[in-house]
Amino acid sequence: MVSVVNYSFSRSVMNLEPVGVLSDPAVLQKGKRLHLWLNIQINKSGLKYLRSLGKLPVYLRWGRDGWLTDPAMDVGITLGQWQTAQSGIKWKAQQGGGVFTWRTHANKATPINGRYYASILDANKKVITSIDFPAEYFRPEITVNR
Repeated sequence: MVSVVNYSFSRSVMNLEPVGVLSDPAVLQKGKRLHLWLNIQINKSGLKYLRSLGKLPVYLRWGRDGWLTDPAMDVGITLGQWQTAQSGIKWKAQQGGGVFTWRTHANKATPINGRYYASILDANKKVITSIDFPAEYFRPEITVNR
């Protein structure tokens, strides 16, 4: 249903675009947030799911050094976003042969030193893959130093 087209770790996200893209390893000042920006592709079955339920959950859960650290959060298309962007999504899907992209993001408050990653699951709680072929499970990682 959902695949990752592109992603970035960054210092912030503005207008659904990453700002201050970070390389690995990244240096973050104390009190700053680590942002993960995602550009995801939603295929025909994802669009069908979205049309039938009016939302398309994409779950993200932060982890550090091999341990999940935060509860899962939904960074997918919410009911409110669907109601607001429905005509645009339908137009993009029609232009893309039933496939469209959606930009979203999440942040990790005040990370400490360590290797951070994000586990990302689709609405059926299946691990999301990258768009690259062969498709591989998508689990972005970055080392944070302060």
